[in-house]
Amino acid sequence: MTLAKSELSFPEKNWAEAQWPLKRQRWCAWGTTNLEQFPSRQAHERTEKEARKATSEAQTGQKQTDRKRELHAKHESTAIMLAAKLPTFPRATDANAYLRRKGISAHEGLKKNCYGNLVIPAQDIHGKVWAAQKIYTDGSQCYQADNLKPGCFHVLDAAPGQGVAVLAQASVIILAESYATAATIAETVSHPTVVAFDSDNLTPVAQALRGRFPDKPLLICGNDDRHLERNTKLGGSYRNAIKAAQAVAGVAIFPSFSSDETSGRPKEFISFNDLAQKSTHGRTAVEAAIRSGIGQAQDTIPRE
Repeated sequence: MTLAKSELSFPEKNWAEAQWPLKRQRWCAWGTTNLEQFPSRQAHERTEKEARKATSEAQTGQKQTDRKRELHAKHESTAIMLAAKLPTFPRATDANAYLRRKGISAHEGLKKNCYGNLVIPAQDIHGKVWAAQKIYTDGSQCYQADNLKPGCFHVLDAAPGQGVAVLAQASVIILAESYATAATIAETVSHPTVVAFDSDNLTPVAQALRGRFPDKPLLICGNDDRHLERNTKLGGSYRNAIKAAQAVAGVAIFPSFSSDETSGRPKEFISFNDLAQKSTHGRTAVEAAIRSGIGQAQDTIPRE
């Protein structure tokens, strides 16, 4: 039996009018019995969500505060321990194997522990010793656990914590990355020199020194490790020295080696100590570079 087309037709309805009851039923299925209550319910849920977010942020902030307080307590504990132990350590001597290998002397402020390892105190700009670097005879280095190193430094020829007083008498502040480099410079030009301990600490230390001595020329004697960038993970010392100089309106200088030296034994020709000890240019080149750098640094300070 075949039905006519007209017999398949359905009664016409106003579907636009029918949609509202359907929507109402849909909302009712979600648990809303009265659509007029939906805006207020939305506002209530939004308020609850914001309250939960605020609670979570407050808890996160409290955790961060607790961690900072705990870390500060550890730093204070290390500082107290160093204040007690450092006076018991004797001054290092030139007989130390690491110093002999680097061709430098044991300056005032450099200590040695009962095992004969070098201990270098690190103070902040106010004179408080927060950390200490230990150098073994083979040259490997480490720091006292739970120390505060960023912004802390060591001044050659100054007793622990007395570095700022020595720098106050200096015409130019010279900042170097390592103790060996700082000692090389200090012995070459007879000038107090500051140790930042690593290149990442150059900028924090330079900023601390600039804040304390806004009118003093600041010379940063960096390591030139650009020739190692393609072969190793090194290469940051040069960039960090430049960054530190720019941060404090100072001057950054670097040792200059021959291409044969940097290509033949690239890891051995990076610092001013390498320039003095291993390069054919020797200490004469170190002195020329440092004195030129001092002149450049002095030119950055306006004269009355």
